[in-house]
Amino acid sequence: MHLRRHFFILFCLSILSFRAEARLIDKTAALVNSDVVLNSDVEGFSKNANLRKELDPYVNLLHFSPEKSSEIITYLVQEDLILQKFPPAKEEVEEEINSVQRNNKIDREGLRSVLKAQGVRFEDYEALMRVSIAKRKLIDRELRPLSVITDEEVKNYYYTNAAFLERKKNEKLVLTYTLHQLLLPNQVLADAAAKRLHAGDDFDAVGADLAAQGAEKSSLGVLQEDKLSPAIQKAIAGLRVGESSSPISAGGGYMILKIAEIGAPKDPVFEREKEGIRNQLFQKALLNQLALWTERERAQSYIYIP
Repeated sequence: MHLRRHFFILFCLSILSFRAEARLIDKTAALVNSDVVLNSDVEGFSKNANLRKELDPYVNLLHFSPEKSSEIITYLVQEDLILQKFPPAKEEVEEEINSVQRNNKIDREGLRSVLKAQGVRFEDYEALMRVSIAKRKLIDRELRPLSVITDEEVKNYYYTNAAFLERKKNEKLVLTYTLHQLLLPNQVLADAAAKRLHAGDDFDAVGADLAAQGAEKSSLGVLQEDKLSPAIQKAIAGLRVGESSSPISAGGGYMILKIAEIGAPKDPVFEREKEGIRNQLFQKALLNQLALWTERERAQSYIYIP
């Protein structure tokens, strides 16, 4: 009798163990160093997609709208790398949630009720808040300082953008150019100078190096576009600030022009659009820096995707 009772108890324990184990089974979608991305994480991404749009700053930055689970896994791998690098403290998450409550004039129970009505567990909300903090830290500490857009970059984009050039032609806007010139006595020397400049050599340095062979460097000052000869207009068309033209025939020799500055003081369109352009270029630079950061971190980490 005692033996049968022991068998019955063992049988019941084995059934309970099997049921508990069955509830815990979840397939691995990826390994990221010591962390595991589970299939349930991938499913949860889609389930909480609307909440992510509100809390995850990278969803809108990347215009992320996955069509395949593999895309979500790649995204979550990047996310795990960021969380490992910039783990938010519990106090930071709590303060962020408290700030949301203050702004919406609700307490914790009120927030839980709102989330529940939207089909969102508070634990998922808390986890996404951790994600939000970590990603903003990466932007502020590493990506933003490398994504600063200068005034010259804004001007370069505006004054060389195809859409603007067409509009400029229709509106008859006149640009001004601040030009430096390098006069060269023959084509051989001119071609040699142009080759060095197009390879990235400094304009002043090239002029100084070739001075002994007859090169002369000078500034032409600020000139209106419509006052330039057709040959010069053609040579500098589409060039950006800091770039140099190909050699231009000039009497008995050749000249190379460097654009020191482009301006359009009477262009009200630029004044209206410059901050929008700056933000557009900043977003592009931010994406590029994020891609470089992710590539570097992936190369230094152990990542396995079955």
